[in-house]
Amino acid sequence: MDHDQKEEQPKGFDHLINKPKAEPPSEDSPAEVLVLNAENDPFRSATIHVGLPIFVDYLFPGNVRSKGESRLLGWRTGSWILASTPENEGNELHFGYHSRIQVRFVLDGRIFGFNTRQLMDQQEPFGLIFLEYPRELEQYCFREAPRLDLVLACTMESAGTSVRGTIVDISEGGCLVVFDQSPELAESVTLSFTLPTGKIVKGLPGSVCRVKDQGKRVHVGVHFSASDPAQRGLIATYVTMALDLLKSKGG
Repeated sequence: MDHDQKEEQPKGFDHLINKPKAEPPSEDSPAEVLVLNAENDPFRSATIHVGLPIFVDYLFPGNVRSKGESRLLGWRTGSWILASTPENEGNELHFGYHSRIQVRFVLDGRIFGFNTRQLMDQQEPFGLIFLEYPRELEQYCFREAPRLDLVLACTMESAGTSVRGTIVDISEGGCLVVFDQSPELAESVTLSFTLPTGKIVKGLPGSVCRVKDQGKRVHVGVHFSASDPAQRGLIATYVTMALDLLKSKGG
């Protein structure tokens, strides 16, 4: 099927397949269409990685779809994307070359989606599909929790290594940590710190969502796991209280 034919296209992200548990996108944050370049291409992001879950929607005439889940296995910028053969309830999905496909994935608190086509597939010894690299995509940001600027000493543990840093902003959903030198970090981390109220947060699990070198210091963004609502609640309570106090003082 011709990739350029004007047929019915899925709109927005209302039917995100197996949508990961997360706060819903805010109503005032509509999908934004991006023409990809070196600055906004998520496949150039430091946080994208092999094994990232992607959700595949095969499109057929009459707006008929077949949905599956896959894993990102590799890519060549501007050329192709390699993924595992999509599965639905344990069954592999196989379709012909140039099948029209919509792909979605979640990265850095945003849902990305793009239309593409299957260039080729491989069934032996492993199921693989090659997809055409997108020229443009849509992004949809999740609603952000209120964020508070502060200076707070913390300890981050990752892969058996412990390193001290400074939290410079925080919300219920995550924080930004500054280190004097680049730490050796795995994707999964835990954070321990004491809030200014005296409440102790210990071993809060999270994942590294971005790392940025700022000259002599390194900024590491961490997204807190939803698996520890009690400690996230402590943070949310403190952030709300502090922001209300600042607002009452005109800060």
